[in-house]
Amino acid sequence: MPAIALSVDQFAITNGLVRYRDQGQSIEKEISGINLSLEDLNLTNPIKLKFSALADGHSVALNGLVGPLGKEPGKGTIPLDITLNALDEITMTVKGVVVDPILAPNFDLNLALPPFSPRKLMTALGSENLVKTADPKVLERLSLNLNLKGDPGKVAVSGGVLGLDDSTIKFSAQAREFSKPDLAFDMALDQINLDRYLPPAPPKENPPTVPATGPPQKPAPRGKTDYTPLRKLVIDGSVTIGSLVANRAKMEDLQMKIKGKNGRFDIDPLGLKLYQGNIASSAGLDFRTDTPKLNLNLEARDIESGPLLTDVLEKEIIHGKLESSLKFSLTGDTPDTVKKSLNGNGYLKFLDGAIVGIDIPGMVRNVKASFMGGEKSTEKPRTDFAELHVPFTISNGLVNTPGTTLVSPLLRITVKGKTDLVKETLDMRVEPKFVATLKGQGDTKERSGIMVPVLISGTFAKPKFSPDLKSMVKSVIPTEEELKKVIKDGKIDKEELKKTEEKVKELFKGFKIK
Repeated sequence: MPAIALSVDQFAITNGLVRYRDQGQSIEKEISGINLSLEDLNLTNPIKLKFSALADGHSVALNGLVGPLGKEPGKGTIPLDITLNALDEITMTVKGVVVDPILAPNFDLNLALPPFSPRKLMTALGSENLVKTADPKVLERLSLNLNLKGDPGKVAVSGGVLGLDDSTIKFSAQAREFSKPDLAFDMALDQINLDRYLPPAPPKENPPTVPATGPPQKPAPRGKTDYTPLRKLVIDGSVTIGSLVANRAKMEDLQMKIKGKNGRFDIDPLGLKLYQGNIASSAGLDFRTDTPKLNLNLEARDIESGPLLTDVLEKEIIHGKLESSLKFSLTGDTPDTVKKSLNGNGYLKFLDGAIVGIDIPGMVRNVKASFMGGEKSTEKPRTDFAELHVPFTISNGLVNTPGTTLVSPLLRITVKGKTDLVKETLDMRVEPKFVATLKGQGDTKERSGIMVPVLISGTFAKPKFSPDLKSMVKSVIPTEEELKKVIKDGKIDKEELKKTEEKVKELFKGFKIK
């Protein structure tokens, strides 16, 4: 009988059961209540498909039309219009065509997933712990619509729209040579607050400590990372984000392009707007060896540092407009190796701001109050400045600041020293100098008094501040040349003697110890 004459009113499977048992993993799965119905089963008209089942107690249903299959099944164009329902939450439709499914299969389909609640879905599956978030109101809405076209060698996505709560992502993508794969994509996100999707913050109260019963255990050695997949990957993509919040920092107009192959990837540009300013940067990632490498160039302009640091760190540290230029290179994939290999240079410059939490003028003027337990001001300490300039170099994790300068109306400060990122130690010296007067700027006072250099040592966790008394005293003791000026030809020069006396008096005026 010719195939064209094939016609069956209904083909059905009723109340079927499938059990799957993995003896090695001791896992058993069951699909019960299987009902399959194919109506109007022939080659010239669409076939009505109805399927339903219970997978581990959760309902799954598939309904729609397939075909007609055509006079030569497996050849030609086969239309599809199918709807999937699952777990009382998901409804997805697939419409389009499959062409030559046997000889040269290809497809052109539209996938539509109307809004549903991922939170309710995971709760129904008994996995509510997977959707615990800082904001319990997120993951309540997810939707998807896209066009999918391709064949076994390549796939293209166009017109993609993903909705997540109040965020919308529009995207397109192409993939081929799936063994690599070779990917190209464009993605535009209107807005998202990533902090809302993080796990909830742990309780603030500290858990009770358990006495140690032996020496501290060293962390287990980290396994070697296999970067082979990245060496095969070919990628060419772009991402834009209108508004982004991450770690409480607010960013706008993020633009990024990434391109790479054979284990080498370039991100250029990577730019964004940040707290009234902007950042322009580029980066290179190299995974061609077992030890990855990173190069980063960054330029920042007109960023309001106070609100930025207050949002990110939740405390005040410094205010002022920030501009910077940074160039870094590093090697490794663990914190220790990264710090040891960090090299680079650059500068940070803050304009018209203040350092919050430390009163440098008070510290260098009042030794007793700052370092000897004397009476201190009840006001929150701060150091106002017109400019704070921090040039630096980094060599294998050792940061050298050859000449940090702070300029304020009455004070000039120079800071020199080193910071060891590996050992997390400080070794710096603050050298202050008063501006003699502000006459002509609304100030009639003469500024004088000894300035006490400050030594900064200790660790990142526990920095130490101490006066450099040795250097201070040395600076006021008359030098040999100065003494020669006082005594000339066996006689005392009264004018030079007076200058030397005044210099020594300044030392004792700086100490107001009762």
